[in-house]
Amino acid sequence: MKNIFTTTSIISTYQKIPFYFRWLFSPIKLAIKIFRIFRFNIWIITGKDSLKNQFSIIYAGSERHKNYIENLVFDDIYSEIIIGKWLWDIFKISQKKSNACSLMVLQINYALRSLFDNEKSFYIPCWISGEVDISIDTSLITRANSSIKSDIRRIKKHNLQFELAKGQYHFDNFYNNMYLPYITMTHGDRAILMTYGEMKKQIKNCDLLLIKMEKEHVGGILIIYENNVPRLWSIGIKEGGADFLKAGVIGALYYFSVEYLKEKGYKKVRFGVSRAFLEDGVLQYKKKWGLKIVNSKKKGFLIKPLSLSIATKGFLINNPFIYVDQDGLTGSIFLENDQFHSEKSFKRLYEKYKMKGVSKFVVYLFGGDIKNINKKFPTESSDRITICSAESLF
Repeated sequence: MKNIFTTTSIISTYQKIPFYFRWLFSPIKLAIKIFRIFRFNIWIITGKDSLKNQFSIIYAGSERHKNYIENLVFDDIYSEIIIGKWLWDIFKISQKKSNACSLMVLQINYALRSLFDNEKSFYIPCWISGEVDISIDTSLITRANSSIKSDIRRIKKHNLQFELAKGQYHFDNFYNNMYLPYITMTHGDRAILMTYGEMKKQIKNCDLLLIKMEKEHVGGILIIYENNVPRLWSIGIKEGGADFLKAGVIGALYYFSVEYLKEKGYKKVRFGVSRAFLEDGVLQYKKKWGLKIVNSKKKGFLIKPLSLSIATKGFLINNPFIYVDQDGLTGSIFLENDQFHSEKSFKRLYEKYKMKGVSKFVVYLFGGDIKNINKKFPTESSDRITICSAESLF
């Protein structure tokens, strides 16, 4: 007989109970929360990385975040199998599979971080959020950054303009013809889409800014106001069109939003959430505006290297990240010994990844003499950067 007492049906029933009677059922609510924290699928995922090295990982968590991790780790082809359902299974599985798998990725709440080896694993937030100071002369930002200057040139070349739009028609057009196609096209099976109802519920707290090209609306952004602070919330491009992207519509949405909010008298604008991997295109795009990381979500990826394979080294070197430790947010960069050529080359690398709100960086070096490396390390950065042996993690 089909089991009707699913988690979904219990939650649905609980939500139908009048608010003033819900206290009678608080143990049920607590049980559901505990159930959600400790029960999730555990996969073994096997495939090849971008250099065709064989790679197997243990992943535990939600499917939508699994798709994101798979995109980071693997080339196009991989296979996966579910081998567990509960958090406590991960301890047995990681011990049993440590020789066969190179990496463990566990999506958990930060409160459970202490259950694992803190010294040989990293807790990377699923999402980080940042803000930009627009109280200063924003022309200083645009003049100093070549990428923003390029955005402005494309805005002028294609005569992109903006206007504010209100009403049901414009909202429906934005959601159906800009937001959905753009997010789906950009993120594929990793897309985390808001429903029409979720977005519509907040529209009264939003401005909808649209970009026009030759009298046609080709992109839009919802600016939501929370506690009197604006946040660039949801973005869209007409039909997800590559031609509109080439014309600089994304750059126009950010540029006109900043100028519009500055004119309204706001001192700061939140740039929404991004992934905590430093090569992430969205994070790098926002960084050019002087982004400062101000918050990280309570859920994250606990990443633990299991074996020192070529594929593990490749993943760590190619995916620098921001993680949480006792000092707050810390950046982590992995390098082969021969990548550390000179003080100048390291400064160039540091400039690429450093970010406001990230208090320090740890550089993990594969091979080489750490003492000799420290001798040619830029002394003015010694309070913000530490060099460690990557082999100490294994």
